[in-house]
Amino acid sequence: MEARTHRRSPAAVVGLALLAVAVMALPLLAAGRITARFGDSDEGINGAVWGANSRALRELGVVDSRFGGRRADGSLYASHPPGIVAETAAAETVFGEREWASRMPAWLGSMAAMVLLFVLLRRLAGPLVAGASTAAVALSPMFLVYGVMLDTPVTSLVFGLGVLLAWHAAWEGRTSRLTRPPVLAGAAFLAALAGWQATVLVALCGASLLVRHLRDRERPWPPGLWLLAGGATGAALSLSWAWWTYGSFEVMRDKFQGRSAGTEAASIADMVTFQVPWILQLLAFAVIGLVGCGVALRSPRYRPLAAMSLGIVALYALVFHAASAGHQYWNYWAVLPAAVGFAYVFDRLARDAGTNAPLVLVGAVVAIGLGNWLVAPHRAADEIARGHRTVDALLATELPADAQVVPYVGQALRPDSWIRYYTGRAAEPVQSIEQLDQLAATRPDMPVLVLGWCAEDDPGRPFCEAVADALGRAEPVVLPANALVQRLDGSSGPAG
Repeated sequence: MEARTHRRSPAAVVGLALLAVAVMALPLLAAGRITARFGDSDEGINGAVWGANSRALRELGVVDSRFGGRRADGSLYASHPPGIVAETAAAETVFGEREWASRMPAWLGSMAAMVLLFVLLRRLAGPLVAGASTAAVALSPMFLVYGVMLDTPVTSLVFGLGVLLAWHAAWEGRTSRLTRPPVLAGAAFLAALAGWQATVLVALCGASLLVRHLRDRERPWPPGLWLLAGGATGAALSLSWAWWTYGSFEVMRDKFQGRSAGTEAASIADMVTFQVPWILQLLAFAVIGLVGCGVALRSPRYRPLAAMSLGIVALYALVFHAASAGHQYWNYWAVLPAAVGFAYVFDRLARDAGTNAPLVLVGAVVAIGLGNWLVAPHRAADEIARGHRTVDALLATELPADAQVVPYVGQALRPDSWIRYYTGRAAEPVQSIEQLDQLAATRPDMPVLVLGWCAEDDPGRPFCEAVADALGRAEPVVLPANALVQRLDGSSGPAG
């Protein structure tokens, strides 16, 4: 019998090649951020926080560390689902406590997310359009800069996409492995353990299926229930971890109120004012896809996925608007609706191009990638790189063996996590000339880390600004306390 051969069409081959570009873009273009130390930036601070939890879990054990929520120094952190702790500890157990291994749940998960995104979009528009759309968002600054950050918005995306795959199959009435009860419940369970945004997505997906059943009794109701059951179980475990670590839900309540009710002095208007410029910078030309997703709501074929993609991003930003007003990466999941919008735009473009569709879409992806590199501001990447130089400057300095703290000039509390992670010592802010004089009198050779920038609402800002002016607002630097006093005495700015 003659064997059958399955040959892919040229368009499908090009689509798979573009998928390969999307998957490999991160390790190739963000390799420096993958291997770098956890520095003085949101990316580094988050990495150090979860790295400390993972270290506690591996070194102290499950019970003594409360699954990583209680560190060796007694500090507690368990206000997000614990899946990221398990992933990080597993990676470090296998590969050792190295930054690239610690970040593995982020960068490897982001690579896997691109594969799932391709599979999701292929069902809508075929492999060529799916590959081009996935590559277009994979080349955005949002993905390349923050796709390696060890934090739940990044590590949970792949699990959220798994839920979307199962939900979309159920929504379309397809019978497949994705719609089997164990798969639905399992995907929702893992997503709820991965992040709060993924938990909200599970709730939206499950509720939408139930509402659709109530409107059309001929449609099956179990898929939505299985999603909600799996998600509720995962969410219950996440909350149980918080209670086990903190001893109550008081910390969780305070964090929820602070991030949603505006007690962090941020309103919805503040959030919009803060987020719009960052979205434009971080998505860059992928904003085309975000706009396209809004237009795709007109299409019956694209509408369910477009609505769910836009809905989860908008709802999470609105509910936690106080947090969204202070974290530029808060809308990291915007790459999802951007990809759906690109699929809609590229689908129409491919139909108009006919047999030239592969060439046209490859050209579009190349133009988007080059445009992002040449035109988009690099502020987020520059801030992370500066944070790397900050930690490098500190670790290149010999700290006194008997010192229990690391004095620093800059925003209070900000560098605590990465200073503790790398030195095992507490971070102590120096917020006035009197404090610096006292330190110089008792420990003149004590190294003082000057972060080089100051927070607007920090009580030590006047002194911080004076130090920055005296040092010429140069790169982060470490100076002995007495040398820093001399530099301030030689400057004309106020130091009080």
